Amino acid sequence: MALISDSDDFTMVGDSAWITVGNLHVHLIRTDEGVVVDIFKGKLEPYDDPITSTYAYFNEGEEED
Repeated sequence: MALISDSDDFTMVGDSAWITVGNLHVHLIRTDEGVVVDIFKGKLEPYDDPITSTYAYFNEGEEED
């Protein structure tokens, strides 16, 4: 299991996870410095390019308790 649910919140425990939202496929990828999010459309085929991509660094987030 790549995600752990606590009601509507999820925690990614592996290095990547896929989430399907309607006809979009969202790929979350943990890196050493942060996270990459790639979004793919429709029927997912191997080696498709994402329709959009973004990233964030861990040092940009708030400190954890």
